Amino acid sequence: MAAQDLLFELWMDFLNTTIRSAKVTVNDVVIVKPIFRTSVEGSIIKKYIYLDQEFGNVSRAALFDGQGREVDVEEMNIEKTQDGQMIVFFYAFELTKRGVTLG
Repeated sequence: MAAQDLLFELWMDFLNTTIRSAKVTVNDVVIVKPIFRTSVEGSIIKKYIYLDQEFGNVSRAALFDGQGREVDVEEMNIEKTQDGQMIVFFYAFELTKRGVTLG
């Protein structure tokens, strides 16, 4: 494995394991949700949040790290019915080396 491949793999693993939970606002009530599923496909990480029992207006979804810090948020205006619904955050990454310098 080339050094840059290893660096990219470590970076993806770090990002994947950092996101631990979600908070979704439904009808102005904040609900803590677990990450339902995670998929890693090449350079794309997807975090799935499943809404099953909740229904009404979904206005916000946020992802949190293990220390409870908000790492990403998406404002939305979705009417969720009684059927299950999935919110998916996805990220595509590219590792680009900018250069090396001696100082």
